[in-house]
Amino acid sequence: MDRNRGVGFVTVMAGGGSSTGNVRVRKVVVVGGGIVGASSAYFLAKRGVEVEVLESNGVACAASGKAGGFLALDWNDEGGNPVGSLSRASFSLHKELARDFGPDAIGYRLISAVAANLPENARHEASKASYLGYVSRETVIGTTETCAQVHPEKLTKALMRGSSATVTIAKVIGINHSDSKITSLRMEGGATRPIADDEMVVFALGPWSNLVSKELGLPTFYGQKALSMVVPTDPPLSPYASFTNWRGKSPEIYPRADEAYVCGFGESLRIVTEKPDEVVPLESGERQLRAFTKEILGSMGDNVPVRACHLPLAEDGIPVIGSLESNGAENGVLAAGHSCWGILNGPATGKVVSELICDGEISLIPKWVVSSISPARFASRTRSR
Repeated sequence: MDRNRGVGFVTVMAGGGSSTGNVRVRKVVVVGGGIVGASSAYFLAKRGVEVEVLESNGVACAASGKAGGFLALDWNDEGGNPVGSLSRASFSLHKELARDFGPDAIGYRLISAVAANLPENARHEASKASYLGYVSRETVIGTTETCAQVHPEKLTKALMRGSSATVTIAKVIGINHSDSKITSLRMEGGATRPIADDEMVVFALGPWSNLVSKELGLPTFYGQKALSMVVPTDPPLSPYASFTNWRGKSPEIYPRADEAYVCGFGESLRIVTEKPDEVVPLESGERQLRAFTKEILGSMGDNVPVRACHLPLAEDGIPVIGSLESNGAENGVLAAGHSCWGILNGPATGKVVSELICDGEISLIPKWVVSSISPARFASRTRSR
């Protein structure tokens, strides 16, 4: 089968999709309740597919609930980056979702972006409505034509509600497979979740993708710990995402309607083993983030906790999205490794997953991009095992 066509044998029990074989998909089990899992559930449901989500802690409990939500149309275009096409498609889908759910419900709005060289001790006065006194307007790097923002947790939960998926709190720790099919999911505590012939599995596990990737001959997935604070602001800051240069570091500020998301001082890549609710910042990173926030926002952030989450990255730095047929699991799909662009690219990833399962091929993005992000690029590892 042409790898660009993905899961070519699938037909859907209800709601459209083309028939290319004799297996009917009644249900899809999505493993992971972050932005990618929720987007997959939402777009599958729009095609009439029944969805069950297995999530270890809760919807948007990890990076999808702690991300900044900055959206950029064309920031991934350079150098033939395959993510560029995905980002452009997803930027448009975010606009559609804002119309469907209502902008306020998901925190969507158009914003501009600036590169800011902040002076030492640039303390912000809380009485001022703008922090742009420290930002040169000559450093604008994005306009409302190319930049927007969304509230990640609100969007993820809206997508999940919109999917009407059954959400089960259960941690998947591995798979059982034979005859090139996933036969069951192994759960924490010793239970298994059988996978019927008319079911498929979508793995959207982010930095926890190693729970299943090695059994499929896929490379290692990593997490990069990111730190953030959500600071209430009254009055609101001006709607400019600020990418700063501060004491040799690059913290960022994303003003929202009534708060400011401040992030930076992340840590090195590592294999993630802790649970989402066990991820905590290192003391050094927390100290730096608090110092930066104090200088820019004054006392507004004094009692705000510093949060930590892991941004997921594949071994080669490119997202892994597509059928697992070439990796020994024809009834499986993987969608992971989106790095800092997970919120931006979540909706397009979910739609790609729905097209793959419902149509047997992907039309949202060019075929060369489909090949570039497919798990099939690692298939040789499976064959050599």
